Amino acid sequence: MIMAIIENGLESLRWDTCIDPLMKQKIRRLSETYLEQLFGLDDQLVIIKLMIKACTFYTGNLVKTYFCTWKEIVMPHINEDDTLAEKMEKAITYYNSRLQKSSFHRWYTYTKIRKAKLQDALMRIRKIFHYKRQMIFLQKWQDAARLKKKIREEELDESMKHISEGCPGVLYLNLSNTTITNKTMRLLPKHFHNLQNLSLAYCRKFTDKGLQYLNLGNGCHKLIYLDLSGCTQISVQGFKNIASSCSGVMHLTINDMPTLTDNCVKALVEKCQSITSVVFIGSPHISDGTFKALSTCDLRKIRFEGNKRITDACFKFIDKNYPNIHHIYMVDCKGITDGSLKSLSPLKHLTVLNLANCVSCRNLNYLSLRNCEQLTDQGIEHIVNIFSLISLDLSGTVISNEGLIVLSRLKKLKELSLSECYRITDFGIQAFCKSSVILEHLDVSYCLQLSDEIIKAVAIYCTYLTSLNIAGCPQITNLAIEMLSAKCHYLHILDISGCVLLTDQILEDLKIGCKQLRILKMQYCRHISMEAAHKMSSVVQQQEYSCSDPPRWFGYDCYGRPLNDQHIKPLKEVPEIIVKESEYSIEEETV
Repeated sequence: MIMAIIENGLESLRWDTCIDPLMKQKIRRLSETYLEQLFGLDDQLVIIKLMIKACTFYTGNLVKTYFCTWKEIVMPHINEDDTLAEKMEKAITYYNSRLQKSSFHRWYTYTKIRKAKLQDALMRIRKIFHYKRQMIFLQKWQDAARLKKKIREEELDESMKHISEGCPGVLYLNLSNTTITNKTMRLLPKHFHNLQNLSLAYCRKFTDKGLQYLNLGNGCHKLIYLDLSGCTQISVQGFKNIASSCSGVMHLTINDMPTLTDNCVKALVEKCQSITSVVFIGSPHISDGTFKALSTCDLRKIRFEGNKRITDACFKFIDKNYPNIHHIYMVDCKGITDGSLKSLSPLKHLTVLNLANCVSCRNLNYLSLRNCEQLTDQGIEHIVNIFSLISLDLSGTVISNEGLIVLSRLKKLKELSLSECYRITDFGIQAFCKSSVILEHLDVSYCLQLSDEIIKAVAIYCTYLTSLNIAGCPQITNLAIEMLSAKCHYLHILDISGCVLLTDQILEDLKIGCKQLRILKMQYCRHISMEAAHKMSSVVQQQEYSCSDPPRWFGYDCYGRPLNDQHIKPLKEVPEIIVKESEYSIEEETV
């Protein structure tokens, strides 16, 4: 082809001359005319650039073919067998190294597992060895301890024998948490004739027969205090033995005694009727039958805890049979409800009342402890735990300012009666009123020590007050009532009887400020005239008025000065009072 190009020139070449005939495009040829030969079609014309590119490619390919042929001829021939042998040697070396690596890895894994199993076996053997050694030590220690315990019990009984023989005048004997046996119980009535206090708490080695020994000889008939806490081995027969030998017991403590039942208490009380104090903490099987059995005793102190079988019926026995009781502790007794507290009001000597965690009393709203003269601020600490209280009557108690400050924690309290509480002062009332903005009823009657400051505190903080009783407070003046009428516009009931310093001016103030006033009591107000009282009767629905001097049992004279015998109260008598129904009230009733 090159020779043809040299001979004929480039004009004889077409654009697809150098392309394989199989790969040439099939071109539809037109009929040849003079015009076609002169100009030709676009696909028939030869492009110079493509022609040069084709020639260059062909020339390069031809040169490469010639060069490779020349190279094979000129360069020496390499032995293919040596090359193959070298490659095989490398392959064998690589295969052997891989095989060694795999074998070593398997051996390492095997030795590691064996080592772990060996260590595990060693640890088990070591544990078994230590366990066996500990068992041997514990067995020897147990034998030695058992022997020493037996010796100690014998020594204790022997020492008690020496003590009983050498100290016959012992009054107090505490044997709690010891291992005394029936031998020691046999010694008690023989030698301790004057024994008054005996504690056998958590002594579980003696039996009912040992308690029977207490009746030998002169017996323990002078015993007053007896503690049998934790002595679960005592049966009903044992309590009968105690009753026969210790009939003078007054203070009985039986704590942590799950085996204690009503029958045990009945067996004890049959002959021990001098009991005044019982403590049964941790005795869940005691019920109301115990209180019935103790009804023959004059109880002063009762302590129960963690009992679900005690109900409100026990308080009926307390009300009827224990009028002198001063200490009631019934914590975590689920069967006690609000109704049981109604029986507490007649108990005038009650000083301690604790009903904590009695879940049935959580809705208690009204509590009256009126005239419980022994109730102190310590008892108030327990009352404030009843957060649902709305009304509280502490009249006639010895509550002080500290108790009032504690009472201020009762955020739902709306009614408070503090009549005849001579230990409270203006400061206590002020502290209470600051935290009792929803207070509606306040009774501080016959508290001679109170002054205008309490009315000022009430007027500032207790604006929703509807009832106020300040009867028998001789230091109250017109200024206090003026402040009250200026702030407390919802006042319905007001008792100012015995406020001897008040004048007609207060009635004018009440008409202006307290338009909802319905009941007004002003007995023994000598400075309030009959005319002013008559005018006021047309404003209120009910009015009580008297201009006479206060009676002597008020504790002061007509000028508010205290009397020497102010604490001496005469027999009850009905004072002369004037009660008038207003025309406004009558018209309301007819309508």
